[in-house]
Amino acid sequence: AHRLSTIKNADHIFVLEDGKNRPFWKPYNVEIISIITKSYLNDDNTALDYQMRKCKVDYINPAKNYIGKWNNTKKVKFILKALKQCKTEYALILDGADVCIMSDLSDIVERFKTYDKDIIFNATIRRFPQVEIDHIPNRELLGKYCYFNAGCCIGKRDSLIKFYTKCQKLIKTDRTHNP
Repeated sequence: AHRLSTIKNADHIFVLEDGKNRPFWKPYNVEIISIITKSYLNDDNTALDYQMRKCKVDYINPAKNYIGKWNNTKKVKFILKALKQCKTEYALILDGADVCIMSDLSDIVERFKTYDKDIIFNATIRRFPQVEIDHIPNRELLGKYCYFNAGCCIGKRDSLIKFYTKCQKLIKTDRTHNP
């Protein structure tokens, strides 16, 4: 059984249960990174890890042996560690607990390039945590999906390393927190 306690909506559970059984193909120039701690892996309770094993797709998970108290700022350190292990030009960073791959990734790099950006993050309709982390004037002009969500990200590896290094510095200087 998959522990999906953070997901309240039955539709999300259905999507994860359906998605974890979907096959997919990963292009050679993209490495998948996910931060899944040992307790989640031991319980066999993440849809993404199940799907990756079922499809026989390797991914980088530097938190696989981590046991201890968790807060989301630790994720940045693990992502940086994974990016430094990454040998491909691009990295796809996915949350481990509530993400699965719903379609083939064979053209993900071509789709990414159409945005002409070095990094693209997921967006959502609700702010989480429920505190203002960033101030964006006229946010409503961005449309329905106007809040940053780090649960899914694709980018050029070198640009991601620069970005997450800056994030790590913010955490170390205590200029940010995650309640």
